[in-house]
Amino acid sequence: MRTEKKKFGILIASFLMALLFFTAVKGRSISAPVIPNESVVNGTVVEYSIVSSHLIGIKPEQIIYNLTINIESAKSVNDRPNFLNNKEGQNIQFYSREKLSPELFGKKIKAVATYTGDEKGGLYWIKYIETIK
Repeated sequence: MRTEKKKFGILIASFLMALLFFTAVKGRSISAPVIPNESVVNGTVVEYSIVSSHLIGIKPEQIIYNLTINIESAKSVNDRPNFLNNKEGQNIQFYSREKLSPELFGKKIKAVATYTGDEKGGLYWIKYIETIK
């Protein structure tokens, strides 16, 4: 029994060493994804564009809609972390794979957004958007 535990420990240690070596050789570190988050944003669309996904590192190639929104307020949804807290007055870029109308430009909007990524960086994504008066 003791010999089996020792062999298992050596196997695990060898695996971890190989994993560390592999990530060091590849020049990549192990990263953790961002915790689930969601915000309701109110603001004004100050920029609208359509970009190729390869410009922001997304494969396969696809059309991505990019809005820059001047944040007026941001609130948490269902007690999830609000990554847009204290961003009032700032222009923040948001992305969507869903088609967004150019008529959003200059309009006041309400949107539900999330932040995806890891400790190296990430992007804000629009899940839902509507114009408000």
